[in-house]
Amino acid sequence: MASPQRKQTPHLTAAPTAAVSLLWDDVTVGGWKELLKKAPRSNLLQTWAYAKTNLMLYRLWPKFGVFYENGVPVAMAFVATRRFLGLEVVQIHRAPVWLIPNPSPELILEVLQLLREAYPPKWSRRISFLPELPNTPQTNALLAKAGFTPRPKGGYTSSWLDLSPHLVDLKKRFSKSFQQSLKKAEQFDFKIIIDPSKLGTHDLIMGHMADRSRRNYKGASAKFLKTLHKNCRPHEWLLLEAWHDDVLMASQLFILHGSAATYQLGWTTERGRNACAHHGMLWYALTRLKQMGITGLDLGGLSPENAGLNTFKESLGGTTYTLTGLWK
Repeated sequence: MASPQRKQTPHLTAAPTAAVSLLWDDVTVGGWKELLKKAPRSNLLQTWAYAKTNLMLYRLWPKFGVFYENGVPVAMAFVATRRFLGLEVVQIHRAPVWLIPNPSPELILEVLQLLREAYPPKWSRRISFLPELPNTPQTNALLAKAGFTPRPKGGYTSSWLDLSPHLVDLKKRFSKSFQQSLKKAEQFDFKIIIDPSKLGTHDLIMGHMADRSRRNYKGASAKFLKTLHKNCRPHEWLLLEAWHDDVLMASQLFILHGSAATYQLGWTTERGRNACAHHGMLWYALTRLKQMGITGLDLGGLSPENAGLNTFKESLGGTTYTLTGLWK
């Protein structure tokens, strides 16, 4: 997968036979997406759409690596690089994505060492590495042994919702306040529709930017969202809207990747807030995602600057996780 112009038919080439090996740019776009389906937990930052968006907006050139153990793919990592003024910037964010459940410490170490060997220390190289590994002493010890050095910035925290249980059992995990809000939403007369059109995306972005300005929180830029939309296939972009009396009062966006999805953003008006539209939309989204074969939902990050949104996400009864943070 040397460039965005390569053919996009699903295909995996022959894997090496060494115990643990790493091959770069040796799968097609379709092959990369097929591998993501094998991952128990994939993430948006390791998708083809995200990689192409970074290339188009920030000139970060993508490299795609697949790790094999005895010829079987066990992990994958998208790396973004850029050269300017004699420096090389290397970003490895939310990688490696594991294709097997519960990899052993020995395998994790070998994968980290292969990744480190691919980008050895150079005075002109700047590496930003956010491993897809939990923030534990064991993880930090493995990263240090592989040759990485921690940066002061803390780890990424989010919540993961397992969608494999029956919908009835999923609802039982919701907090009492969420269930009460969901009942209120069901009593309110508003319609939830799926709108993948450019007009729907425009309304989503404009509402999101207005909400960001009003509440003063960080979020994706309008340019990033527009470009990401162009690079997503229709089945990878789930946009929900809540309407009442021909007025749009709330919107939510989910990005699908492999067998998982990410809650990317949402916004609401005062009318939507009073109608608990987000609660009703999220419940509708869970039913829709299960129908589409999605088995896990990443709720898109928990941030100290947005306690209200954190409470909303945590009330779904998911599992909170924290990654180990940035390394170099």
